[in-house]
Amino acid sequence: MLQNWDPDAPQKITPLNQGSLSAQISPRDRGSPFVVNPEKHLLWRFDFDVVGESWSLGDLVRESGVAELVGKVDIDGHPTWHIRVLDPKSDGTVMPGFGFDIFVDPAVNFFVRRVIEHHRDIKQEINGVEETYQIDITRTVTTFHDAGGGVFVPTSMKFRAVSGSSDRREMVCETSVTDLKVNEDLSPGALDFRFPEDALVIYSPPLSPTRQRVVLWGPDNLPRKEITNMHDIPGFGAALRQSDLDATRRPVGRDAK
Repeated sequence: MLQNWDPDAPQKITPLNQGSLSAQISPRDRGSPFVVNPEKHLLWRFDFDVVGESWSLGDLVRESGVAELVGKVDIDGHPTWHIRVLDPKSDGTVMPGFGFDIFVDPAVNFFVRRVIEHHRDIKQEINGVEETYQIDITRTVTTFHDAGGGVFVPTSMKFRAVSGSSDRREMVCETSVTDLKVNEDLSPGALDFRFPEDALVIYSPPLSPTRQRVVLWGPDNLPRKEITNMHDIPGFGAALRQSDLDATRRPVGRDAK
């Protein structure tokens, strides 16, 4: 991940002065940030925005307080299996009042046909009165594309959010995929991600509660030097000596200005 870096107008950085640059290498986890998360819209993963995390169906079934197979349900002429998941966990802590009703379709290799997110105990002031209510968000795939190899990609979806508040707000929209390409060759350089030279790249997760791997990046888009302490940063020793020299030259006492 690279933040605060414009390759067309790069800021000047040195090993000792990183400016506003932030560089990090970390495995993808439930909290990985995305501007747009296509897996959520394709019903391949399930999000709770309130905690900024994302789960696979397997995660939900394994880590929730309740996970049960309810039975068969017909959705727009498609027989599906209904799975109910309640009280999923975030970092081992149960989030009561949250849950999913998930409907998998055996005709499309058990990909999800519909998911209903249940958000309970939402608190908000409406017309000067604080209310506690629920919000149910339903996402339904209406059309799948058979991409081969047992993979089915949603190409048209419906979204509906209904608020249980007194003003009974409702939002409905539809999404469709107009350009779908599977396993198409990428152009050279399409994934040519590079850290800038002299960036201090932090690796996550930490090696221990008190240690984190930090690497100085080189000109060939490869790590150049492991940084274990400040003295490993090029220029730090000279800057420290200059600081000590300046301190010895600084006047002290009542006449110092």
